[in-house]
Amino acid sequence: MSGHHLKRYPDPRARQRAQANYSWLAGLEPTARLPRLLPAPDGEHLMFEHVNGRHARPEDLPLLAASLGDMHGDAHARELHQARLPQRYPTRAGHTLPGFPDGRIDAVARELRSGRVRDARLTVHQAQELITGAVGPAAFYKDANPRNFLITPEGTLVTIDFDDLTLAPFGYDLAKLIVTLAMTHGPIPAASIATALTSYNKAASRHSRSLPGVTWEELTSWAEIHHILTSRYADDGRYPCRWDQLRPGPAPGRSQPMAVITTLILTRHGEAHCNVDHIVGGDIACTGLTARGRHQVELLASRLHAEEPCHVLYATARLRTQESAEILSGRLGLPVRVESGLTGPHHGDADGRPWDEIKTAFGGPPHSDPDRPYAPGSETWNQYLARASAALADIVERHHGQRILIAGHGETADAAAMLFLGLPPGFSTRAGFETSHAAITRWHMNRNRLGQELWILAAHNDTRHLGTGS
Repeated sequence: MSGHHLKRYPDPRARQRAQANYSWLAGLEPTARLPRLLPAPDGEHLMFEHVNGRHARPEDLPLLAASLGDMHGDAHARELHQARLPQRYPTRAGHTLPGFPDGRIDAVARELRSGRVRDARLTVHQAQELITGAVGPAAFYKDANPRNFLITPEGTLVTIDFDDLTLAPFGYDLAKLIVTLAMTHGPIPAASIATALTSYNKAASRHSRSLPGVTWEELTSWAEIHHILTSRYADDGRYPCRWDQLRPGPAPGRSQPMAVITTLILTRHGEAHCNVDHIVGGDIACTGLTARGRHQVELLASRLHAEEPCHVLYATARLRTQESAEILSGRLGLPVRVESGLTGPHHGDADGRPWDEIKTAFGGPPHSDPDRPYAPGSETWNQYLARASAALADIVERHHGQRILIAGHGETADAAAMLFLGLPPGFSTRAGFETSHAAITRWHMNRNRLGQELWILAAHNDTRHLGTGS
């Protein structure tokens, strides 16, 4: 090996980032060789030793997979066991690795909405849920496409190109390698991919026995994210093949995932004045949202706007949900349909009185004795659940096959759980559901491989869009 390779960086920040990425990786002493970094002639370039070798090919996949697993396992054991995928991580070397969702959330939405992604297996929401739902353990992503590996005549593996480095789940970079190898050279048999996955997991586990190992489902899910993010490069000719024509089927003995037929998204209203004042906020005493509550719903609306569009928006008749629905409607472009059957419990004479006073007189909250009115003229808790669950059943039947958004109450999530899980009327004396302001509860009606339709709780009390302090 002799000579050198110059790479120019018109943006000095990009050059500094690439150099910091290189230094951090080199400090880990990876099994894959890195070219030596040489003194550059000026501030616009990085200079590396020249490496005589060829780019990676499909037959190199077992070697590449084992090397990636070894590097990821080693990095996790040495340092990244302290990292959290959603958060930026300041390394001990003094540079920062972006969090896994950074940039990817918006990128998948942009690509899916562009129309470039052919035969996408994930909706905007599903792709973003996959990314935001990844919690660990943490490895890293370094754009493992075949152009970023060199195999020397002696069979040594050399990894090059240090422009991109972020936190990522185990298996994410391996999926990128498999997708781009196939897009470069053509189909890779499922058996070869399964062998590579086994090699990857075995190499990673040598560094930590606590690593759970990447499953076939996880690997192919990450491959679909890479399909979304690389489709544009197939269209411009950088890759001669397309993943949608090459993706492998299920692993031997595995079935296809269930298909989502109908989606029901339940959202709670933002913080209301009655919540702050701790009074019973019925039709009379509800005076709407606080400024903080409006901000919470604006954040909720921004998140929903980034997802696959909903078909309908329902709201209850109470002022705080009406104001929440107006914010959602303005951002999502959906008219608000008022459904009186979903309105929160009718409180009777309790409306406007302090909750502590009502609970003391009743001997507990309304659901603690669900068949007894907690105030003169009030519904019982079970009467409310029966009314609200019937209204939900009517809505999902009316909009079968659509994405339904409801601006409701915390109690709306209780009614949905009773309806879809078949809970008995007295369940509330033994269990409950915490639902925060502006939180999302998400149900999917799925069709399994036998053709049966069933409801799946995909998320409950999801407030990631609010961040901290909201």
